[in-house]
Formats: sequence, C-alpha cells, structure tokens
Amino acid sequence: MQSDGQRTDDNAIWEEMVDAEKAMAVVQAATRGAGGVAGEGPFLAKQAQKMAAVTASDQNASEGPARAFDIDADDRADQFCVTEYTEEIYAYLRRDEVRSLVSHDYMSRQPDINAKMRVILNDWLVEVHLKFKLRQETLYLCFQLIDRFLETTNVQRQKLQLVGVTGLMLASKYEEIYPPEVRDYVYICDNAYTREEILLMEQVCANVFLSVSFCFAIPCSVPSVRSLCTLSVCGRRCSQSWVTGCRCPLSGAS
Repeated sequence: MQSDGQRTDDNAIWEEMVDAEKAMAVVQAATRGAGGVAGEGPFLAKQAQKMAAVTASDQNASEGPARAFDIDADDRADQFCVTEYTEEIYAYLRRDEVRSLVSHDYMSRQPDINAKMRVILNDWLVEVHLKFKLRQETLYLCFQLIDRFLETTNVQRQKLQLVGVTGLMLASKYEEIYPPEVRDYVYICDNAYTREEILLMEQVCANVFLSVSFCFAIPCSVPSVRSLCTLSVCGRRCSQSWVTGCRCPLSGAS
C-alpha cells in the first residue's frame, strides 16, 4: 500500500500529463500490472482515468470560445421538465428562500433548551427518516417546521422530542404519498408519548403556523444540490442521494 507521500508524488506526475492518449496507455499498462509496484496498478489506473477525462474536457474547451454549460440540454424533449421556465423558477425559489428564513439567534430565546439539544434531536430525526425510508424533501421540511415552531414558542426539554416527531409527521403528510401512521411515531419514540399527545401537539403546531402565516411550500436545498450534480463533470452519472454522495470517478469518491 502506498504512503501519503508516494500518492502526492504520483498526483504531481499525473498533473503534468496533458495528453489523453498517453494517459490511456498508462491505464492499460497499469491494469495489466506491467512495470509497477504491486498494488500500485488500481491507483494509477484511477488517476489516469481522471486525467484522461479532464484533458478531453480541456481540449474541447480550447477548440472554441467558452460557452456556458446548458444544464437542461438532456431534458429539452421532456415536457414535464418545463426547461423554458428554469431561470424564472430558480429566481422565484431564491426570493422565497429569503422570505422563509428563520432568525439565526432564535435558540438564545429558549429558556429550557439549547442548540446542542437541537443537534441531538436532528441526528435522531435523520435516523428515523432513514428507518421510514422517506423522501429527502420530507426531512428538510421537517427541520424547517421545527425551527419555525421553536422560533415562536418556548418548549420544555421533555417536550422537544415530541415537537420533532410531530414536525416529521406534518412534513410526511405534505411530501409523502403514503406517510407513516401515528402508531409508527409512537413506536419510534419508544412509547415516550401517547397517540393523543402527538395529535394534540400537531394541533398546536398547526395553530402556530397559521398564526404566523407560514407556508409549507418553501424551497429546500435538494433541488440546488441536484442542479450542482448536473453541472459537475460527472453529470448524469452522479448519485443524487445525500446519503451515498457523489460516485463520480472524477470526484475522488470510491
């Protein structure tokens, strides 16, 4: 196995190689294990593939004037993608995002809970979200609902988990086709709260959101992440899952 210093030297060598044909030749040699140290072949092959793709991209860019990458090129034929309204949609999402921001210091006004408790709650909600196999948008909306509720209402620490699970239930009802049932939330809380307590907290949250004219249709970061994946070199091959991350060979992820 190579040390970090050896890999740094290899990276420096490959950065000097700008010829795609030479890089592909090294790929073939490394794959056969010719002329290399044992265990070095896969690493060199991976580096060569990276350089070949980057070099090809540089050659295409140098053939003519720089042109903006068309993020919707592959979706022009799909009428459901409404690519002709892409710029207007993102401009609206940006304006709506600014409007729906939560105060950054709202937690300092909570007398019985703090930011560390909120972090622990969010970590637990991520696990619950994975357990229920919910959509990504559901989790982001859940966090928004919790923050909005805590911004306007003082919560005791023994009720913080109840607020969190209620926020997830409300977000599931909005985003999911088949949301979990109330008994599922009672079970996931290890019977810390009854069905009646969860339903009562749901009514309290709904009244608070109604009083501040809070709209559930708020932008989250998922569409932006998907657009960034499309803009990246990996393009369509990049995974859109925030759990697995990017699996593009050029990203360095294994």
